[in-house]
Amino acid sequence: MKKDMFFSCIACGAGNCEHGDKSYPSFCLSRHLSEEDRKNNKRVHLEDAENLKIMKASAKIEHDFYCKVTRVEETVRWCREIGVHMCNPILQAEKLNEQQTDVNIVMGLCVGHDSLFYKYSKVLITTLVTKDRVLGHNPAAALYQANAYYSDKLFEEF
Repeated sequence: MKKDMFFSCIACGAGNCEHGDKSYPSFCLSRHLSEEDRKNNKRVHLEDAENLKIMKASAKIEHDFYCKVTRVEETVRWCREIGVHMCNPILQAEKLNEQQTDVNIVMGLCVGHDSLFYKYSKVLITTLVTKDRVLGHNPAAALYQANAYYSDKLFEEF
């Protein structure tokens, strides 16, 4: 028995969503949409400049790096593609302040950038993941090994 397979837009190649002059493949979710939903979907994805920019950048990253780089690497490349500057902790804190968040959860800010974020946030903050590129984001591993592998590194003269 042939196993059902799931296909996505990347596997399509028909291009009917853009031009509407071909038929949709059998796996396409768009083929069951009403004409109104189809027009709304096209408007949301193609006529909104920001959405179009994000969709094009996403498609480029998927095309160029599919199964070649990690999610983190894809995210960095995607941010560059859409012109986002990733590490601006003061602006991040200010934007969250504008949204009147109740609590901010920090994940993976660089050393020092985290301190700036803490300084400018107006609400409680907790850290979920601390960045440590050497120890797989587990900085406590060095402390656990303070009397063994990391003893020379932790206690050397600066």
